[in-house]
Amino acid sequence: MMRTFLYLLMLTLSLTIIHQMIILAYSGDNLSEIDSLVSSIMKDLEYLESREVNVSSLIQRVNEDIKGLEKDPGNATYIKDLESIRDEIKALKSDAENIYIINNIIRYSTAVGIGLVPVAVYILLPRIYLYIWYRTRRRWIVQVRK
Repeated sequence: MMRTFLYLLMLTLSLTIIHQMIILAYSGDNLSEIDSLVSSIMKDLEYLESREVNVSSLIQRVNEDIKGLEKDPGNATYIKDLESIRDEIKALKSDAENIYIINNIIRYSTAVGIGLVPVAVYILLPRIYLYIWYRTRRRWIVQVRK
């Protein structure tokens, strides 16, 4: 969990630095469009990551597009790819709550299952032991000594 948080923090910082470099490279209306696009993508990616949705491939694509815009600011293919990423994020956001609920159900069910093991052993182990003991000794013949 901590590793994921550190990975997300490093990614956010690197994307912010690259984003600021792109802002310096652009000017005018194009700057505000790209700024709002990248900002909304980063905000949505952080939300999806907090909801435990696997967005690592989208993060890599955004990183590649931002690096591409840094090298070639006039290339519209990177901006189109960022817009397609934004559309994919919108689709993922609709399923994010369901994924979060399912992950929590699995997590808590596992914890309850592990917590019930000692109770089950406490209740069932003596019964199993007695059953086996009676089964192995049921043919014994008891003789009375005089």
